[in-house]
Amino acid sequence: MLEHARWSRESERILGLIRAFQRVLGVTNRELEERLGLSTSYLSRVFNRKIALRYDHVLAIVTGLGLRLDEFFRSAYPPADREPSEAARKIHSVFAIEEPEDRA
Repeated sequence: MLEHARWSRESERILGLIRAFQRVLGVTNRELEERLGLSTSYLSRVFNRKIALRYDHVLAIVTGLGLRLDEFFRSAYPPADREPSEAARKIHSVFAIEEPEDRA
């Protein structure tokens, strides 16, 4: 069973990162809404938790900011200095995904 509080914290963290990146890049909600073809105040409702954060929101907002998804997710989840889980090792072997070189 999923831990609701844990996922809520993670959603808050992702929203915080998106907002911080948006500020650094100097992109207003209105500009981003125009880029994405969204109605006025849509992003405000997402950022104020009136609309639940969904994965497709994250993908659209990140690309609307001019970031590639891999850039955002690497920033959000930098490589850990630990061995991959058994599940990750199995997935990597099946799909021939190489481990990051910077891991010791």
